[in-house]
Amino acid sequence: MRFFRHTIADYTCTKHCGYHRSVPGANLSLFHVIAAATATIPLWVLSLREHFPWYYFVSILAGELLLVFLAGIASSFLLTPFMTAGTSVCKKCGAPMFFAGRHFDPLGSSRPHWTDIVIFVVFVTLNVAVWVALARGSI
Repeated sequence: MRFFRHTIADYTCTKHCGYHRSVPGANLSLFHVIAAATATIPLWVLSLREHFPWYYFVSILAGELLLVFLAGIASSFLLTPFMTAGTSVCKKCGAPMFFAGRHFDPLGSSRPHWTDIVIFVVFVTLNVAVWVALARGSI
């Protein structure tokens, strides 16, 4: 099953020597939704213990999805230097590269790209920060 979706940016040599570079970027995919739903379960169990209504699950899931988006935004700042490296000069002839377009990966991927892993690590870190804040009583 294909859990990951990517947007691929293509760069091509201006001298048409045949060199091109494709840089995948992560999109919200089934993996990220499953990670958010899995992170919802402990908070939902805690909210049941605190006698909150059952429909708070929807609000907690929405909060986890927002945390996935925040993880994506935070990781975009972390990944910017690494994503643009190697896209300015051709490795074959040294000519400048130009941006040839961006497209969605139509089939998706069954394996994560390293950007997916970075987003997941940032998401887990944000969840740990939420849990620590809940344990301290500051939320």
